[in-house]
Amino acid sequence: NPLLTYQLYDKFAEAVAIQLEEERLVKIKDVLKELPAPHYRTLEFLMHHLVRMASYSSETNMHARNLAIVWAPNLLRSKDIEASGFNGTAAFMEVRVQSIVVEFILTHVPQLFPQEGVPTERRKSLPSPSAMPNPELAFFKSSQPNFGNISPGDGPLPIRPYHAIIEGTDKRKGSLKGRKWMSIFNIKERFPDPRRKHKQSAKEKEKT
Repeated sequence: NPLLTYQLYDKFAEAVAIQLEEERLVKIKDVLKELPAPHYRTLEFLMHHLVRMASYSSETNMHARNLAIVWAPNLLRSKDIEASGFNGTAAFMEVRVQSIVVEFILTHVPQLFPQEGVPTERRKSLPSPSAMPNPELAFFKSSQPNFGNISPGDGPLPIRPYHAIIEGTDKRKGSLKGRKWMSIFNIKERFPDPRRKHKQSAKEKEKT
């Protein structure tokens, strides 16, 4: 069972689909409270550790989103999708849900896991990619991936015909170079059989 548990997968997916961030934060906090105590404590420790790692994103490029992409498959999974063999749109949706949930938790650690003596306001310095207008919401409205940015002609260039290093014999037939090249393999003419030569000389003697 992953850290965020199979049982709460659907609830996390529903929570991140909420449009208003404040409502989403409240819903995520409620779902986190349903975690078993050992899971909750482990998640709290891990999230604080990942926030520390994200603070070095200027050197490592591991900001909140990249950390979420790396860690999400180990923290949140759907048992039903795993049983189906990770095929089709459902598997693609799971990957998106995983990363969105973990990224949201990671960017709201002070509110979700407040520490004594630390203000619960969101840390403005937490490294994260440029602000985006919740594109994940559109994903939940459509189960099909969007390939609208791909237009005809964007594929790889056609492969150029190769040039044969050794041209066919039909092109070289009749040329001096062609005859020389073919003569390399005419072994019988270059190295005549001595037995054949001996037979010919014997016949000539008989005639004389």
